[in-house]
Amino acid sequence: MNRTPALLILLLLAGCTTATPVPTTETAPLTALPPPTPSCTEEGTITTSAVDSPTLGWDIRYQAYTPPCYDQYPEAAYPVLYLIHGRGGGETDWNVVGHAAETADRMILSGEIAPFILITPSNSASDSYGVALVNDLLPHVERTYRTLPGPQYRAVGGASRGGAVAARMALQFPDLFGSAGVFGGGAVKGDEPNLEAWISSTPAGQRARFLIDIGDEDTMMPWTELLASILDEGDVPYVLNVEPGGHSYAYWSSNMKMYLLWFAEDW
Repeated sequence: MNRTPALLILLLLAGCTTATPVPTTETAPLTALPPPTPSCTEEGTITTSAVDSPTLGWDIRYQAYTPPCYDQYPEAAYPVLYLIHGRGGGETDWNVVGHAAETADRMILSGEIAPFILITPSNSASDSYGVALVNDLLPHVERTYRTLPGPQYRAVGGASRGGAVAARMALQFPDLFGSAGVFGGGAVKGDEPNLEAWISSTPAGQRARFLIDIGDEDTMMPWTELLASILDEGDVPYVLNVEPGGHSYAYWSSNMKMYLLWFAEDW
């Protein structure tokens, strides 16, 4: 990989995922999200909660950000972005030091992106953590919040080890996630057979698209290179962005606007 200190964006392939929509609730059908409106000036809301995880045997803690004027549109539904923190962090990391909700508020209110729901779960060293998020957290979120169905409106991302979890989730469950962001991370060595098997079992038109972002001094660069090689081999669409920086929320938060613009392209 060419680790140039200047901004490098390589658009290798383009595509999006389509699959059968998954119902979100048993209530009356929800409409698509409303367009941003100048009359909405309130900030979004962050709540902290937890859901029992039979898959793990303990609770998954999470924060939920609902966008500005969420309560004013009771029949509207929204895309959902799941952002996973790295090893040793907590469910507040993306909002406290990553400024994710703050950036989302600013961009939604300015009309730069469509309103969406942000879920930032706690992380775990368990190999089954991604499966737990799918089996236990995702159904809870879709029962609790007004979410749009289908992989086009579900995205997952993460930093460091959270990025590795996000990559696994998107490749293992292409019927659920249409987009994946991997920041300062990639594929864990030894996981190649699983990732390659999931890709090969998914039709080309149904594979999630990827955004990979990493600082040129990030020590996780080998993980990133490994993931890129797997995606190349499997013809999975991805964008690779390399800029000056290291392995920190200071770097990731500086690119948060870019992340949200990329996720919102599919919404």
